[in-house]
Amino acid sequence: MLTTIAVLMSFIWSAANGQTCPNGLGVYIDPTQNAAVPCAPGGACPGGATCQNQPLNAFALQNLCCLGTPAVTTCPGGQVLIGGQCFASAAPGLPCAVLGQCTGGATCIGSICQCAAGQTIVSAVCTTSTVTTCTAGQVLVNGVCVSQVPPGTACIDSSQCTGGSTCVGLVCTCNAGTTISNGICIVNVLPTSPPIVAPSCTATQVLVNGICYDNVGPGVACVVSQQCQFSSTCVTGICTCPIGQANLGGTCAVPGVTTGVTIGTVVTIAPGVTAVGTGISDCPQGSVLLYPSNQQPVVCGLIGQPNGRCPSNYPTCMYSARLTQTVCCSTSSSITGTGSVVATVAPIVTATVVTSATDCDTTNVLMYPGNNQPVVCGTQGSPNGRCPSTHPTCISSARLGYSVCCRTTTG
Repeated sequence: MLTTIAVLMSFIWSAANGQTCPNGLGVYIDPTQNAAVPCAPGGACPGGATCQNQPLNAFALQNLCCLGTPAVTTCPGGQVLIGGQCFASAAPGLPCAVLGQCTGGATCIGSICQCAAGQTIVSAVCTTSTVTTCTAGQVLVNGVCVSQVPPGTACIDSSQCTGGSTCVGLVCTCNAGTTISNGICIVNVLPTSPPIVAPSCTATQVLVNGICYDNVGPGVACVVSQQCQFSSTCVTGICTCPIGQANLGGTCAVPGVTTGVTIGTVVTIAPGVTAVGTGISDCPQGSVLLYPSNQQPVVCGLIGQPNGRCPSNYPTCMYSARLTQTVCCSTSSSITGTGSVVATVAPIVTATVVTSATDCDTTNVLMYPGNNQPVVCGTQGSPNGRCPSTHPTCISSARLGYSVCCRTTTG
């Protein structure tokens, strides 16, 4: 019972003083000094304790009297007992794991049994050396001439390492930012990228971030706003006209009222080239003139109101119900019959400006017959312009975002 109490007290003392014995043995405490009892290796200890050793630090062993029965008390030949474990004895210059493992007067430093400065290895014993110089290709390390070695080779000291390397982890290693090349350390050089050459775009394209995009008009699919023409911008993938303007025949413009072209009359649009205004309801597919760059139809007038320019090989300006705009057509024949395209237009008058009404009722707003869009007579909050006599009032519409021709002055 006394031994058990003594062991328990020794562990309490060890926790407070930081000195321990190997393999869970308790430290023997001198009751008169309240201190651990040192001992000589293999020497006697009081109170039935045994002398045990273990590394105190990287350079020294401590030998203390310890309580309890050690698991290992002796080691076979060629081994040494350290901290309750058997380690193979290591001669100078050989690898080691713990202090006390080295023989011949060497010390375990950097996992190698090394002789003190000024000593050399003679017959596996550290001996004071008188060597001061070495032959070519060697350097003096702790009194020993060792060969110089290139990067990537085993070493014991940085003075051995050539090619700009240093001894790290017993290997000559190139410093950060360098690499081994032909036995020396060279600075890493990042490969240079070839210069970026911008592509050559056509006259109908625009270059954006190294990519050529076709120029397109309002209502056509787009990727970037730079390719959108006539003041339109790319909104959710479609070239869109700004607020207060509408897509009128492939261009952005403020909607207005015109008399159009009388159906069946001939309009001179260029010397020697004419376009015939026609009221037939559609141009046959395959007969519509298309732009070669984006395959969009060539328009020749406002929606439902044929007028403007067409080439001589597409001389007819015809409203297309299928395309909902007026296009240049190569034929004057219809695929769906004839009918009036241009609605009867009332005389144009100076509009009466009304700012007191908040809006024009939907049943009183003048709408284009071709696309059912309101006829605009000014920007939002700034009514002005002209309207037909049937809708003589220009009222600012908060609902539509701009001023429209209205049938009444009361909103």
